[in-house]
Amino acid sequence: MLIRRVPTDSYEAVQVMRRLKPRQSTFEIFEMLEQERLTTLTGYDHDEAIRVGGELEAVGCTVDIKREEN
Repeated sequence: MLIRRVPTDSYEAVQVMRRLKPRQSTFEIFEMLEQERLTTLTGYDHDEAIRVGGELEAVGCTVDIKREEN
């Protein structure tokens, strides 16, 4: 999953990411989303990727979901 765009007010996106990456601090997640405009999330099966992508899109992110090549 590739996060292409994060809204200017990304508080909600940070909250979604905190659920996905609980070991990272809020500041680390905010920095990742702010500085790495093309943030990649891997390791999700297709159904989970669709669900997570939907959560991120609901808070204003633009997400591309791609299947990994084996």
